[in-house]
Amino acid sequence: MLSEVSETKVSISDVQNQAAILSTDVASLQTSTNHIDSIEILDRILRSHNIIIRHVPDKQDSTSDDLTVRAIVDFLSPGSSQHIVATSRLRDAEKRMPRILLVTFFNPIITRKLLRNKKMLSTAANFRTFSISDDVSPQQANILKKAREELQLR
Repeated sequence: MLSEVSETKVSISDVQNQAAILSTDVASLQTSTNHIDSIEILDRILRSHNIIIRHVPDKQDSTSDDLTVRAIVDFLSPGSSQHIVATSRLRDAEKRMPRILLVTFFNPIITRKLLRNKKMLSTAANFRTFSISDDVSPQQANILKKAREELQLR
């Protein structure tokens, strides 16, 4: 009976030690992970519907922008231009020309498909100078920048 009690005490102390180790592991995980608040999550969801197109000549009328964007989108993914919700030029604090085009789609699946096919732009003579990228939040841009810097150090 005494040996059973001593074995139980040893088992209890082992469980307590393991629980302490697990709680410190959980605490370290909570502090090491990036805290993403609900506003950032919402921003990322909204930006997942957008693509950014650079180096499109900046003209005064927005209809030429719409036509150019539709041509680019249909070249990369035929029929996808019907999912465009809005096309707008972004203001540039440095007054560089041409300004960046922000294209918003109804469905983020379309943006992913376009981003997968963006290398096809280099094969088309009239779209060769354009570049397409995803729209990322400032926090995402910082995380990507840190990751690139870390990769360069390796």
